Amino acid sequence: MKIKHWLCGTWILFVWGCNIFNPSDDTSVQKDNASMLIYEGQKKFRESEYESAANFFASALQADSSKSEAWFGLAKANLYRHSKNPLQIVSDIQQKEDDLPLMGISPELAAEYKAWKKNDFAAALKNADELWEFEKDDASRGYGNTVLNKLAKYVPNLIGGSADLAPANKSNIKARGSYSATERTGSNMHFGIREHAMAAICNGIYLHGGLMPYCATFAVFSDYMKNAMRMSAIMEIPVTYILTHDSIGVGEDGPTHQPVEHLAGLRAMPN
Repeated sequence: MKIKHWLCGTWILFVWGCNIFNPSDDTSVQKDNASMLIYEGQKKFRESEYESAANFFASALQADSSKSEAWFGLAKANLYRHSKNPLQIVSDIQQKEDDLPLMGISPELAAEYKAWKKNDFAAALKNADELWEFEKDDASRGYGNTVLNKLAKYVPNLIGGSADLAPANKSNIKARGSYSATERTGSNMHFGIREHAMAAICNGIYLHGGLMPYCATFAVFSDYMKNAMRMSAIMEIPVTYILTHDSIGVGEDGPTHQPVEHLAGLRAMPN
């Protein structure tokens, strides 16, 4: 009897499963094929067969273009397959930067590009006495905004923003527009309420090179991005963090916005 019941239950499960996964469902089959192609692509990549890997990832995208693993795999495979030594890519890029004028780019733009890549504006800032001149008494965040906007005159590649608190942080560069999908020349970035993503993005921007990023939020919200801030410190990269409302007496917002223990935690961070 037990065997009979078991067989009956197994048959019911089999029939039920077949109803859920219909082999004739083209969408399900395509997504399953995409996963198999991604697996093969990753396998070929580990075997250093980059061209074959790129073909598998491209086929996976044809089956299901929503697969982020396929997009990432294709980009990585293409990067590696165009150079026998992946590290050679870096020197190739540097060589192309040296040849910018030969590529039809004006000497002025080429010089500006190289200056941005070096991020060396210390000489200009050294003699910028106006940075320390203020017309009126102000809150510390007001002074910060004054300095930020003066810095923008001397650091043309300064870019950054706030986690949805720009008016309160006073972290906008007034003479520049906002960066967006349709406006790539803006310097003010609107990160939204995403403190960790904001700090991580700024790390990536600096590591890519060419831009000098900053980000801003209330001091109490540094908890949300502490891992990314810690990475900035460990890597010793000069991402600027603007943390306003750093007093425990911040007023109407109450204890949830009062940074009591945060300063001690930040001071204990390596580097």
